[in-house]
Amino acid sequence: SEKNKFKVRRFLIIIAILSLLISIAEGAIYYSSYENRFFKVLMILQNCINAFALKPSITIKDVKESFVQTDAMWVHAVGYAYCIAIFLAYYCTLAAIYKLLERALKFALVFRCNMGREHILIFGYNGDVKILLDNGLNGIRAERKKYAVHIISPEEINAEECYKYLKKGYRFHQFDCFKSSNAELKYLLKYAYIDKASALILLDESSMRNFSLLQMFYGGDTDTAKTRKNVRLSEHAKVFCRCEDEGARHMIADFYDHRIGEGRMFDLELISLAEMQVRRMFEKYPIHNYYLSKQIDVKHWDVDLLILGFGEVGQQVLEQTLNMGVVSSENAINVNVVDFNVKEKAEIFANHFSLDSFELDEGHFYLKEHVADGVLDICFHSMDVRYKQFRKFLEKKDRLPTYVVIAIDDLDVAVHCVMELKQYLSDHGESNVPIILRMEQDRRLADYISENNGRSAFKDVFVMEDKQRFLSFDFILNEDVDSKAKAFNLKYSLFRFAEDGGGKADFSTTESEAWKRLKLFKRDSSRELAYHEKVKALLYERYEADEPGKLGKKLEEILGSSGTLLVYEDEVWHYKGSEKDFLKDLEADEFAYEFAKMEHRRWCYFMVSRGWRPDKSGKNQKSEESLVNPCLVTEEELIEHLPYMVKYDLMPLLAEYTVGKAV
Repeated sequence: SEKNKFKVRRFLIIIAILSLLISIAEGAIYYSSYENRFFKVLMILQNCINAFALKPSITIKDVKESFVQTDAMWVHAVGYAYCIAIFLAYYCTLAAIYKLLERALKFALVFRCNMGREHILIFGYNGDVKILLDNGLNGIRAERKKYAVHIISPEEINAEECYKYLKKGYRFHQFDCFKSSNAELKYLLKYAYIDKASALILLDESSMRNFSLLQMFYGGDTDTAKTRKNVRLSEHAKVFCRCEDEGARHMIADFYDHRIGEGRMFDLELISLAEMQVRRMFEKYPIHNYYLSKQIDVKHWDVDLLILGFGEVGQQVLEQTLNMGVVSSENAINVNVVDFNVKEKAEIFANHFSLDSFELDEGHFYLKEHVADGVLDICFHSMDVRYKQFRKFLEKKDRLPTYVVIAIDDLDVAVHCVMELKQYLSDHGESNVPIILRMEQDRRLADYISENNGRSAFKDVFVMEDKQRFLSFDFILNEDVDSKAKAFNLKYSLFRFAEDGGGKADFSTTESEAWKRLKLFKRDSSRELAYHEKVKALLYERYEADEPGKLGKKLEEILGSSGTLLVYEDEVWHYKGSEKDFLKDLEADEFAYEFAKMEHRRWCYFMVSRGWRPDKSGKNQKSEESLVNPCLVTEEELIEHLPYMVKYDLMPLLAEYTVGKAV
């Protein structure tokens, strides 16, 4: 630690000074017979210098011989001390050379680390941070060259680990952000290049500690008494704040949202390791994999999801299915959750939803028909999957699962479930249902299953990536999804409709400026849209399966200069005719109407998953405080009661059409 280093430095300085003084005393005694004072002083200095190089002018032999000439005790005492001081002085010399080389090496590494790189600051040092650093070291070489990483930790870091990471360009800074004064903190963080950092990652396991750190920062150039207390970040900095607790998320969102517009905020994203793990799972094994090889209309791509284990990962699977599972306006989403203690977990999970949106019977949640198109049905089952009760439960099901996620902590029980499910599916003639297995306790077994998932026993059994594999700088920064979300948001903010009063858009607005005006909830909405883009890309691909270029022609037909639905003129979108004509033509166009219904359904599912509910007052008023939105209805009811809002369900098509166009 810094405290121990200071003690060592002080000890070495004291030893060096004592050695110097003793060498001077011995020189004065030994050269006392010299009459010329000038040469006497030079001889004493020469001896002192040579003593620190272990080549003293007055050797130990000379000291021993000088004892014969005098019996004075103090002369003998100085002589003995001098003999010891010779070695202590040389030790101090070696220590000084070591420190000099160490600083030179650090300077070289730091210079290489900082030259032309983006700075990333990581707050906290724990097992997850070590995994992140190791994956960064073993990852893509271009990634290592792109970033200069600084780790800030209040804990003492093992010297071997520190040196290991230092060789790879990582830098450690040891101080406690919570105990340092404002002045000390600003100085220490400036030394860590916080004013130039493009990203700050708060990875402490405690959500509240991360929140406390978050309150220290502000962005922009605002200089007030309030902001001067905090640490200013660069204009383009983004903070990734780990938050695994739902209550802490609401607290952080409230803190951040109330400061938007003050000119002191930075970009912020709340991250969760469980959420990232499931994101990677759906990225590698899409939820509609079961249907990709089948010639079935997407309207009938019903999701029958079976989740075994309802911890953090199981809950994330369910939440993300509400977005990624929507592939049409009609495909049903049926979820069955099995857990030994599911009742308590289901009741806690129910806090996500409003009773105005869901019917919540005991162990059974289903979306009310008037809230959105399609079917969303969630059933919770409490049972021990090791017993025959589990097989009986499977046999009673009306439909076979199309996707299975096993997120059980007990490894033996998880493998038992795999065997039971494979036997059950085989008995019913199904062999290509993806079974995703969470297996973090045994990497060797996980690798074995991954390598043998083409064999009968483990066919279509895939292992969910654990932190050792998915936790990386690239995945946290997630620049691809982030840039898509920002691009979507900017396009949406620039779209103008003549029927809403028109008004030319400000095309000088940048993606970053438009993004920072959004509250965290709306940023999450844009990110969910960006994640769902992969589903839309699949739909576009199937739409063009029999005729390449069919999508472009269709978009030109409905949105081009002679579009049947909307026309772009004078930087504003117009209806082809009246609003009534637009709605009539939309319902008559099978492609556009189905797409609008699907997108509206996806948006409704996102809203209800965040606790929003439909407006029961009949006043068609939106309230962010009460989480009420009158657009939480089916597409048919939206056309009937809020017809002017229907055009916004075509926004993804407008965005697709305008790619590469000056619109």
